[in-house]
Amino acid sequence: MKVVFHVEALRDLREAADWYAKESVQEEGARLLQLVDEKVREIAAAPASFPVDPKRPWARRARILGWPYAVVFATRDDETIVVLALAHGRRRPGYWARRRP
Repeated sequence: MKVVFHVEALRDLREAADWYAKESVQEEGARLLQLVDEKVREIAAAPASFPVDPKRPWARRARILGWPYAVVFATRDDETIVVLALAHGRRRPGYWARRRP
C-alpha cells in the first residue's frame, strides 16, 4: 500500500526528533526517525493488524515500543494510508482528530 503523511504529521515528527536531538543526544533524534520509518513499513504491509483508536473508529494506532509515541493513521481508500500524527501518549490526547482524511 502507498503511505502518505499529512503535513502536520510531518511537523509532529520533525518536532519530536528535534527535541530528542537537543535534550538528549543527537543519535536519539535519528533513532526515533528510524523507528518511525520501520513502523510505517509495518503499517503498509498489514494496516488492519493495528488496533483501532477507541474514540475514533476510523483511525488506528501503531505504538513505537520503548518510546512514548504512536503513529496514528487511517486508510483513505484500498490503496492509500494516511499518517495523521506522531502522537505522544501523554500529551494532548486526540489533538490530531481534525486531520481526518
